[in-house]
Amino acid sequence: MKKIFYVFAALLTLAACNKSEDTPELSVSTTSLTFDADGGTQSFAVYGSEDWAITTDGATWYSVIPVSGDGVASVEVTAEPYTESAGRSSVLTITLGTQSVTVTIVQNRREVPSDPSVVSYSVNAQSKVLEIPIPTGYTYTVDLPEGYEITDSDEGVIYVSVPENTTGETVTDEIKILTDDGQTLETISVERDSRKLLPGEILINEIFFTGVLLDDESSDIYDGDQYVVLYNASDYDQCVDGLLFAMGDGSQAASTGAVWVYPTLTDSVAVSTIYAIPENDNVLKAGETTVIALAAQNFKSENGKGCDLSKANFEIYDEDEYASDTDNPDVPNLDTWFKESNTITVLHSRGYESFVIAVAPEGMTAEEFIASYKWNGKRTMDWNGYSFSKDITGYYLLPNDWIIDGVNCAVDENLSTLWINASIDAGYTNVTTTDSDPTRFGKSAQRINHADTDNSTNDFKAISASLL
Repeated sequence: MKKIFYVFAALLTLAACNKSEDTPELSVSTTSLTFDADGGTQSFAVYGSEDWAITTDGATWYSVIPVSGDGVASVEVTAEPYTESAGRSSVLTITLGTQSVTVTIVQNRREVPSDPSVVSYSVNAQSKVLEIPIPTGYTYTVDLPEGYEITDSDEGVIYVSVPENTTGETVTDEIKILTDDGQTLETISVERDSRKLLPGEILINEIFFTGVLLDDESSDIYDGDQYVVLYNASDYDQCVDGLLFAMGDGSQAASTGAVWVYPTLTDSVAVSTIYAIPENDNVLKAGETTVIALAAQNFKSENGKGCDLSKANFEIYDEDEYASDTDNPDVPNLDTWFKESNTITVLHSRGYESFVIAVAPEGMTAEEFIASYKWNGKRTMDWNGYSFSKDITGYYLLPNDWIIDGVNCAVDENLSTLWINASIDAGYTNVTTTDSDPTRFGKSAQRINHADTDNSTNDFKAISASLL
């Protein structure tokens, strides 16, 4: 009996083994994979005793390699980056015969900054397009103030059109970059000044006042071979309609030692001549220049020397009953606000004048300016121990807060006091240090690398005129 029992037990054990070998086996190393918003690749192992296959739920934001196998294999799951506010999930199903297991794939949303960044812009009153960097990796919406518009977008950048500020006051607006569920990613503060141009946006870049010497040793300046170059130092294209170009005398000592001393002006600059760029949608592109010619003629062709100013952007044309000014009909003339002198404008060939560019308040006319800003001052002369004063006539005051840029010109040898106050220009420039220097002709005062430190001594150098 005992022998029969052992044989039966062995048969039961053999039957059990045969049954296990007939049942397919399937398992996985993990039942879930979690990705952050950046996505990436993770893997899990499949253990199967026979052929197995993977099916997805049809989502397209991830890929699976391989999708079938036999035995043990490593399966890679690659998730794409994710930008939306709610997390997402999918399910993989692995089947082997009648058996199946699932692996859940989860991708979390990108965390929103607890302290959203603030980007600030200060712009003038003109309409313009701002290039604004924004956070990447989010599905976002833009909350725009009235009048603003998105003109284009790129990875990490939106281009926003800012409307003209016509209120006459400084206005501050906010643009908000929001997630698709309304959480703030970034705030953009835009301060829109009431002025059409801000100091330093347009610079006086070159002043050519010396002219050139002709074969008969005379200078051609009296024919008008002189110019001033303006430069757009801002990041935006700027409309320069109405920009004022003004000149004033410096306080220079005469060769006799006589010195006219003018009152110190801290809030204004006294000018004897003002011209204005005409209203005609004149746009100066960012990083480019515009040329104001005293006479828009081709002096190089006429004299064999000098500048070709026939293609200048603007021309100063003076109507004078006693002298004849030449007008190039193809070059727009500056508007004349006022001139102290009734003669044709010529720049002093030794550099005794100073220059400013300015923008008057919106709506200001030449007539209103002349009525309101006449200079009622006195100047004094000291000479050989004598001192006397004289009324100042024919000058007007440009307030400092209108001025965009100013350049003092003076000669070291005869310098008395600077004409433009130090808040506008703390230094001065010229092409020489001595009066009537015969080597000065053909040279101009040029700004170094478009730099502006409000000190022309540092900002300018004397080199050959750029348009010669």
